[in-house]
Amino acid sequence: MHFPTRPWLHLLFLLIAIRVADCDTFTVTGTWNSGPGSLRQAILDANGSTGPDSILFDIPGTGPHTISPTSWLPAFTGRIVIDGYSQPGAARATDSTAAVLMIELNGSLAGSGVGGLYFFTDSDSSRVSGLAVNGFDRVGIYLLNSFGTRIDGNYIGLDIIGSTAVPNQDSGVQVQQTSSNGVIIGGTTPGERNVISGNEGDGISLVNCDSCVVTGNFIGTDASGTAAVPNGGCGIRSCGDHQTIGVPGGGGNLVSGNSQDGVFLQYSQRSTVVSNIIGLDATGTIPLGNGGNGVSCTGDYAAIGGDSAEMRNTISGNGRHGISLSGSTHNSITGNYIGTDSGGIHAAGNHWSGICIFGTSDHTTVGGTGAGQGNLISGNAVHGIDIQGSTGAIVQGNIIGADVHGTSGLGNLYSGVSLSGGADANIVGGTTVASRNIISGNGVCGVTISGCSDNNIMGNFIGTDATGTVALGNGWGVNIAGGSSDNEIGGNGPSDRNLISGNKYGVFISGCSGNLVQGNYIGTDITGTASIPNESEGIYLYDNADGNTIGGCSSGLGNLVSGNTGHGIRIRNSSGNVLQGNMIGTTSLGTGPLGNGIHGILVDDGSPNNTVGGRSRSCSNTIAFNGGSGVCVRSDNGNAIVRNSVFANEGAGIDLGEDGPTPNDPDDPDQGANRLQNYPEVSDVAVSFTSLNVTCSVPSLPGNSAFPLELDFFVSQGDQGRIYLGSGACHSPGQQVISIVTEVPFQLSDSITATSTDSLGNSSEFAPPVHMGGAPGQETPESFDLFHAGDNPGKDCTVIGVSVPQQQEIEILLYDVVGRVVESIMDGPLPAGSHQITVANLVPGVYFCRMRTAGFEETLELVIIE
Repeated sequence: MHFPTRPWLHLLFLLIAIRVADCDTFTVTGTWNSGPGSLRQAILDANGSTGPDSILFDIPGTGPHTISPTSWLPAFTGRIVIDGYSQPGAARATDSTAAVLMIELNGSLAGSGVGGLYFFTDSDSSRVSGLAVNGFDRVGIYLLNSFGTRIDGNYIGLDIIGSTAVPNQDSGVQVQQTSSNGVIIGGTTPGERNVISGNEGDGISLVNCDSCVVTGNFIGTDASGTAAVPNGGCGIRSCGDHQTIGVPGGGGNLVSGNSQDGVFLQYSQRSTVVSNIIGLDATGTIPLGNGGNGVSCTGDYAAIGGDSAEMRNTISGNGRHGISLSGSTHNSITGNYIGTDSGGIHAAGNHWSGICIFGTSDHTTVGGTGAGQGNLISGNAVHGIDIQGSTGAIVQGNIIGADVHGTSGLGNLYSGVSLSGGADANIVGGTTVASRNIISGNGVCGVTISGCSDNNIMGNFIGTDATGTVALGNGWGVNIAGGSSDNEIGGNGPSDRNLISGNKYGVFISGCSGNLVQGNYIGTDITGTASIPNESEGIYLYDNADGNTIGGCSSGLGNLVSGNTGHGIRIRNSSGNVLQGNMIGTTSLGTGPLGNGIHGILVDDGSPNNTVGGRSRSCSNTIAFNGGSGVCVRSDNGNAIVRNSVFANEGAGIDLGEDGPTPNDPDDPDQGANRLQNYPEVSDVAVSFTSLNVTCSVPSLPGNSAFPLELDFFVSQGDQGRIYLGSGACHSPGQQVISIVTEVPFQLSDSITATSTDSLGNSSEFAPPVHMGGAPGQETPESFDLFHAGDNPGKDCTVIGVSVPQQQEIEILLYDVVGRVVESIMDGPLPAGSHQITVANLVPGVYFCRMRTAGFEETLELVIIE
């Protein structure tokens, strides 16, 4: 962001200096009220001159000198320069010394309703410097239709040494009407600094004037900038447009200690607030808060901060919010320190939230993806960012709850980011590293969503430091509550992924429906290979958290939920949730161990009709290496657990009732979790090519199980089902043969297990495993072979045998005696083992069967007779 005002600002200063050298001069030589040598007479003479004019001071004596008018001074009606620094002994401030003023204009004798210095029409481009203006019953310095006037190097509302309030009873400085545009209050050097403090009203009030510049002042403090001397209203109140509050390069204001807001942009359009310290002392280390907000804005298109260190505001220590936006739109807040000292290391919190966006303050940008645009928002007494009833905000690139390095906790007391009360369709984070927020170290939650919908929380680190490898936990990582719906935590790929680790809970959802939690790493580091545990559950769906989706069937939607101290995912008093495509207890590749401390998934009490897995292979969850069971259903019915990869869990693969394996009971009348649905009893598995013929039965009666049943078959690892092979339907009790065609490789040495799920979604535990091909221990062939396995000659058909030592692409073609291809018997992968193939529907004659694979070819003669 480039600051547009500085070139014309310096040009205006130069033109004023040229005019000063060329003007008529009137000298004040005494402190009396009127007559020759008085300030009153000098003003009258200047107004009567064609100008431009100057008023200088040369009052005898060591001073300082106090001028106490007994009534209104004449208003200035022409161009004038009033130079209090012309009085012998006066000196402007430097980097190391305060100003020395010798002329005090005190209104204590002027009477009721009398103000100080007033500039009216035709006093354009005037200048007043080097005065202490105090004690008036109205405004200290008032500009009405005075374009381009400059006020610098004064004490307004203080005594002449700048330490004690001598209040003007209204504002210190007030600029009014559109003809007063372009006024400059202060400057970019210490000598141009005004100290505007102790007034009963605002320090500076800009009313219906535009394009004014307030730069380099102390407003609300003493001349040292270390003690509060409050203005009774705001430090700066602006009701005009295009105002500039602070200038990079030494032109920032110190706005601290005021009774109300530090800066109030009241219906102000397209104003800029940069380079200021608001709420701390001049060192930027000690709180000296304004009683209200640091910055309040009820206007639109304000820019608070910028993308460089010299444009940074430090807004800390204030009595309410650091920044408050109310009923304002399209504002940007970038590059600020909010709630910390000016070094970004120590907390100096605002007493409420760091940023509060409410009252339909839509389309606010907090931070950004460019260098230097992110804010540091830490140490505040409520939330870091509080968005209430406002939409379209974009929060990116910020550090919220940590120090400026993102490595040490500097938490906001409650949430890092809070969305509430209809704060819909906001974005927190983004799809690039530059858009990532570090939301860590906060006292209660990293992100809270309550009573909101359609928000996207993506690409953030929530609960870790900026490296994503060290815990810097929030109380809860993400908390969704209060009827919130259709919010998305994460997204469909690595660029959308949140890292949610190191917290008490990773994601906690209660009383909400329709929310998506997808593509996140929860409980691990950024690589997905090491744990940064959430202290309890990775994901907790609690109390009417119904109809939410955890993961998904498309690539990238599944979460990695591993390494957590408690359960990977817990569901309590909630129904209708869908858990699909997740890796629970593994590393990011889905094979290495990174188990959760208890169950992979616990479906706790009061939680019917949830779904774990799905009918598509891509919906399968991988649930492994957990300290308890893979999936535990404690008490309720209708929880479908289908087609998942479950293995190497310390407890059962699936545990109904949390009491270990439950054997089948005759006819299945028993009740309990998932109605204690009986599992399939497998008696034989016949292997043929890529098909399995499974002889099994489910000992349940229709009154006890809702037929038809869906039977899922798996290659087992131990007593759990690791590799899903296929499914079949069981329409009635009794033994049946189910044929499965699978694309998944298996070995004859493998064992098979199965689950059954009735039509109401009650899934069983895993069946005891049975070896492929019948008897245990069947050996895998050592070499390829093609041989007769049936009669040859055969009548109408015959049977060939094929031996395969490992899964291989196999081609088997059948030729007639003249070499024409009659049939393609096999062209594709064949698992290891000995297989039988029936060759049928052939006319009598001689045929040749040729088998080809890598490194092997063999031909077998077949004879078919009538």
